[in-house]
Amino acid sequence: ALKSADDEWTRWTLLTTLGSLEHMGSVKGLPDVFKLELQHPSYVVRKAAITGLGKYKDRRSIDALIKVLQDEREYKSIRAEAASALGALLDERASSPLLAALDDRNAEVREKAAAALGVIKDAKAVGRLISLVQDRLEHTAVRAASVTALGAIGDKSVESQLLYVLNTESGITRNNAISALGKLKSTKVVPELISILEDRSEPLDASTGDLSNASARTKAAASLAEIGDQRAAAALGRRVADETEYIVAIHEGLKRNWSWEAFVSAARSFRLPAFVAPKLERRMEDAWEDSPIRTAASLAFVQCDVAQDESEVAARLRMLLTVPKKEVRQATALGIGKSGIRELKDELVKVMKGETELDKDVRRGATQGVGELADPTTEPDLISVFHDESNHEEIRRDAAIALGKLGTEEAVSVLIGKLETLQSSKGSKGFRIDITKALGTAKNSKAVTVLETVLKDQDADIHFHAAEALLQITGKGYGYNRVG
Repeated sequence: ALKSADDEWTRWTLLTTLGSLEHMGSVKGLPDVFKLELQHPSYVVRKAAITGLGKYKDRRSIDALIKVLQDEREYKSIRAEAASALGALLDERASSPLLAALDDRNAEVREKAAAALGVIKDAKAVGRLISLVQDRLEHTAVRAASVTALGAIGDKSVESQLLYVLNTESGITRNNAISALGKLKSTKVVPELISILEDRSEPLDASTGDLSNASARTKAAASLAEIGDQRAAAALGRRVADETEYIVAIHEGLKRNWSWEAFVSAARSFRLPAFVAPKLERRMEDAWEDSPIRTAASLAFVQCDVAQDESEVAARLRMLLTVPKKEVRQATALGIGKSGIRELKDELVKVMKGETELDKDVRRGATQGVGELADPTTEPDLISVFHDESNHEEIRRDAAIALGKLGTEEAVSVLIGKLETLQSSKGSKGFRIDITKALGTAKNSKAVTVLETVLKDQDADIHFHAAEALLQITGKGYGYNRVG
């Protein structure tokens, strides 16, 4: 159809459709189709082709995209799209062209180049990004993108600069600094973030998830969770318990409390004060609440310091593993692991293995919970679940992540063997990535050889995560300029 389509909008529609295919990576020859369209006289066709190349994730597209980025005769928005596509490809070879693009005369190109360098985590860009942030004459979008990139790169030397931005800027630049400081795990910013969280004069529109997440208050909550400083527990607990934070919205037929859910999600990272538990328990048991809210409440409930002995808490959680709502069972299983309640380890293992639970998502929650416990005695069960091909792939992938957290010699050997098999057969991309991540977490040098093989893969995501894992194990960048 594309070959016979003369109308530019028909070609655009076909390219956009090809670029949005769920499994487009399995469609061979598609990158070559997109590359041919880069020569088309129509602006919209060329832009759609660039977007498609970024989504396809084939590293062999990098030269074509760099050529577009560097072509100053091309429209600025197409060059900016090329910068974004290079970020999507996550390839170390894009570093120098993107760095050069930070000095482009067009703000749109500078903005997208800054964002792409953050995605690639290029430490060489830090100095230039700081200068863009400090330039008050620079376009706001460029400065805001540079702030986000600095947080993503993770160089802690920029902490003071980001603190200054937080205290002197407003709008999106300030909000991005809140998130960036969370990425840096800055403990210096904790009191300021708590203040922002509890400041009810800060704008917060909870009518949709996107609007809620754009608020400085919800961003502060998320950053406090990333930092993990226990000083934030009481403040988050107050937000969770404060019924004036229950702002109701309806989404896809379900009742939502977007901002409250964001606060609960952050609160799960802490041991919460006892006064939060009754509030959460009521929401868990309220039949008028829909599953997203009851699930959120369940995940936070297990983190509360309740005025009961451990056996009573365990009995309560054991009961929650059997309630009719699968979302509550799933949340409880994961929460048990996150809160380190080892008394319920055997129950979690039975759920994980499907002995007492058939639902896939609940079994996933249990598998993730077992991973959070990181108990060496669960290794044989995790290996069994990992190898059992009758299990849903997502459960097996969760088991891989859990084995990586154990990091034993046996766990690493099992992961290496499976990754070698999947890589040689070009098996499930998601499975390969999760095993690669697990090996990085395990930090065992035995994995270097297989990871160096995986690094040669032409899929951008697989290549990037292999380099990330190798950095964790060896401290070497393998072509990337990353913070060690």
